[in-house]
Amino acid sequence: MEVTIGSESYQAEGLLFDKDGTIIDFYSLWGQWGHDIIQDIYKKLNQDIYFHPHQMSQFIGLDIPGNTWDPKGPLAISGTNELMTILTLYLYQKQIPWNDAYTYVTDSFEKINANLNWSDFIKPIEGIQEFMKHAHQSGLKIAVVTSDSTSEANKHLDILGLKQYIDCVIGHDLVERGKPFHDMADLACCELGIDNQQALMFGDSNSDMQLVKNADMKAGIGVSAQKNSTHLEDANLIIQNYRNCYI
Repeated sequence: MEVTIGSESYQAEGLLFDKDGTIIDFYSLWGQWGHDIIQDIYKKLNQDIYFHPHQMSQFIGLDIPGNTWDPKGPLAISGTNELMTILTLYLYQKQIPWNDAYTYVTDSFEKINANLNWSDFIKPIEGIQEFMKHAHQSGLKIAVVTSDSTSEANKHLDILGLKQYIDCVIGHDLVERGKPFHDMADLACCELGIDNQQALMFGDSNSDMQLVKNADMKAGIGVSAQKNSTHLEDANLIIQNYRNCYI
């Protein structure tokens, strides 16, 4: 089936999408989440410890005052376990014992994840709902492959009303190795019943684009709302949204 993306057209049987920054506006979801977690950790600390929340947020690639993020940073690419380890390391470097630091971080992650109302923050990338709907109606197979957990990914996709168009969701918990290794793409294409070479990948990080090469997929479409898209160096094509994407 022919998929037109901007000025390019591809023959494909399936579409694979990263989630955050590709389907969901990245900062609308993870900006508030990161801010709330770091503020909660801050409240737990002894006031004698030098600690600045904005400095800690930058440690994971989140710029809260600037309302932006580093597309090459941990928040954009890593899973929850890696982020927890990085924030624990930050506290350890502030002379907090590792076991205490890990406890602070874990407690904050669990608290914020349990209480944050995702539906108040999640915003879709422009045009994704119509594009995914038309792809599904045309018979294309659709999968989401994400560094988030499968359960959280399903929750976010359900809020956007997209679950009905998606054939399978592959989170980091379903594979041994995350992106840029080929494991997620292999499992997704197997679940969809298509060959890797007949799949297009949409993603906002270069690890998504490297996944395309490592899994021998047809092409990688970079998605970037930021003016500077140099981080998507391995993309075959770069788009800002899905307004000019057709089946």
